[in-house]
Amino acid sequence: MLLLLTIFLLVLGGFMTFGASQTLLNVAYDPEANIVSRIFTIIFGYPLLISGIFVIIVGFILLLVYIRKRIKR
Repeated sequence: MLLLLTIFLLVLGGFMTFGASQTLLNVAYDPEANIVSRIFTIIFGYPLLISGIFVIIVGFILLLVYIRKRIKR
């Protein structure tokens, strides 16, 4: 069960980070983007990117816990 949670968190964090970075890059290099879309991208894009990185870190910590449990058996 711990392994499934770990895999889920790593995949979820990867999608969150990838989606946020693509959104931030698309708006950053779009010359036609208005100020409202840039503000909303900053408000929602950066927290999503940071939380995606945090979820990946938690997933790797759980992976280390799982490996440590398997070695002790």
